[in-house]
Amino acid sequence: DWDVSSGTNFRWMFLNAHAFNKNIGDWDMTSGSDFTFMFGGAKVFNQDIGSWNVAKGSDFRQMFQGALVFNQDIGDWNVSSGTNFKSMFSSAYVFNQDIGDWDVSSGTNFRWMFLNAHAFNKNIGDWDMTSGSDFTFMFGGAKVFNQDIGSWNVAKGSDFRQMFQGALVFNQDIGDW
Repeated sequence: DWDVSSGTNFRWMFLNAHAFNKNIGDWDMTSGSDFTFMFGGAKVFNQDIGSWNVAKGSDFRQMFQGALVFNQDIGDWNVSSGTNFKSMFSSAYVFNQDIGDWDVSSGTNFRWMFLNAHAFNKNIGDWDMTSGSDFTFMFGGAKVFNQDIGSWNVAKGSDFRQMFQGALVFNQDIGDW
């Protein structure tokens, strides 16, 4: 059993580990702060890591980008220290879990967060987006996403380029933004 309890940086740990799919759900992640690209390109990884304590995590950038079959319940994660969610689920083709209770109020970068997340269609309408500045391509290619996000406060947003490009069925009232 590996003791990773002192680990702070898990950046690129399983990057392009195409065959990796082992149980690491019992790892003590309480010291972890950087999860950048941790499972990026881990094409078959689909293990239960929902009990991880990621409360110190500030960078979740590209954590599951290209994790093609990952679809585990991580809805109880405390991501309140997270500032960067860029590409977190980009090309995580089957991910469709309830993360609506996440506290993303410290998040500034949501660029490409659900880019090509083809199956994602969960309610994230209660997310506190008041710190968000970059929403570029956030739902680009999210083919089935169609949830009410009209109450989001995106007043600090500076970049909304292509936010819904390729979000084929998105049809929600965002007129009050």
